[in-house]
This record gives sequence, C-alpha cells and structure tokens, in this order.
Amino acid sequence: MDRQIATWPNALAYLRLVSMAARTIYVYRANIGVNLLAMVVQLYLLKVVWSAVYAGRSTIAGVGLDELLQYLVLSNIQVWLLSPSLPAFVQDRVRTGQIAIDLVRPVAFRGQLIAQQAGTTVGMLPFVLLALPLAVGMGGLRLPSSLVMACLYAISLSLGFLIVTQIGLLLGLLAFWTLETTGFLALYRFVVQFFGGALVPLWFLPPPLRGVAELLPFQFQAFVPASIYLDRLGGDELLHALALQVLWVVGLFVLSRLVWQWAITRAVINGG
Repeated sequence: MDRQIATWPNALAYLRLVSMAARTIYVYRANIGVNLLAMVVQLYLLKVVWSAVYAGRSTIAGVGLDELLQYLVLSNIQVWLLSPSLPAFVQDRVRTGQIAIDLVRPVAFRGQLIAQQAGTTVGMLPFVLLALPLAVGMGGLRLPSSLVMACLYAISLSLGFLIVTQIGLLLGLLAFWTLETTGFLALYRFVVQFFGGALVPLWFLPPPLRGVAELLPFQFQAFVPASIYLDRLGGDELLHALALQVLWVVGLFVLSRLVWQWAITRAVINGG
C-alpha cells in the first residue's frame, strides 16, 4: 500500500501539495510571528548569558565571543526553520479519520508528508528573512568565507532538512498507536536544543556528552551546518560529517518505511 514516492507522473501533484502547505502557513501567520519573536528573545538571552561567561576572556576552547554569537544566531534560526510540523499534522489526520482519505489518494502518503514539511519550510522562509536583520545585528552574522563553503553549507542544511523530515514522520506515525504526539514533540524539541548544539555548541560539551551527541542525528539540524558555515569544519572532518548525514538520511528513510508498513497494517486491522 506504500506506492513509489517519487515518480514523474506524480511530480506535479507533489509540487501542488508543497504550494498548498506553504500557503497554509499564512493562515496562521500570527502564531508563526509569536514563535519567531520567542526565538529572537531566546537569542537575546543567550547573548546575555554567553557574554557574561566570556567576561574577561578572549576565547574559550579556541572560540571567540563574536564567532560564538554568530554560531548561536545561525543554529537557532536553523532549528526554528527546520522544526518538524508532521507530528501534529499526522495526529490530526488520524484522530479525525481523515487519514482514510489520504490513503486512497493517487500519491503515496509518505510522499504527501514530505511535501507537507517542504511546503511548511518554504512558507516560513519569508519570516526568517524578516527577522534576519535583527539577528544579524544581535549576533554580527557575516557571509561565508567563500562560495565553496556557502555551497557546502547549503548541501549540509538540505541533508539536515531530510533528516528532520524523516524524524518528524516517525514521530507523526506514533499517532497510529498513541493518538497523541504532543509529548513526543516536546521531548524532541528539548533534545535537539541540547544535543543539536543550539544552546551550547558541541565544542563546549564534556567528552562523554559530546560523544553521545555525535552518535545522534540531532547535530545535523544545528551544529554541523552552522560549523560548516563558519568554516569550523574542513578537510576529512567535513567530508566525514557530510557522509554521516547521507547515512542518516538513508537509515531514517528505511526506518520510516518499515514503521509506516507496520502502522498501515494496524490501521487496516482496526478498520481505519
């Protein structure tokens, strides 16, 4: 029952789903605006705290305050922009029974969800551009050191989007068993803030915690792309990070497919 996700005949349908999801964002623009304001306030508080930590010091672990503030601005914008919307979406479809309509559409349900997340992210881009001048003024964010680093950053961020989308899909599929994903999403947001490096860069974590963070996919939503942007990753370390992102994309895609097959079996058994 899980059709091929990417086929040329369905490409236009997926593009339309992306467009619909992007337009839907503006129906809830007040809510998006409040969340964006909360992110800016968080950035201001992080600047105050880290400025106090750096008082009387030029660097910590080889990282200057100016570079750290740039990192915090970039990583928090990334976390906000790539925040998964699928758990709440799938939960509502399952609880209202509209999932039955989704399953008989001529495009695969998982493909619909990927298009939904893509549209949500695209729809939020103008809000990021709106907040960018303030964030730049607060953190002194500058352009990448070269066009090559800018391209590598874009690649890493795109892979990060695919990772977040698959994690969001997995969280959403939990609704087939729990009917409620709010708690799981709250836990995810806490974990990604810490182990993703949005609050404390992984440079500063004790070796045991950093070792755990480097085994998890959350670093690819914040730490790794931001580190590439700031030219803190290079050579073999950069290639290793990108290769690991690709592996996580593939692994999470396979896992989400397996969980989906299990979920749809449960839905059929329960008459959903």
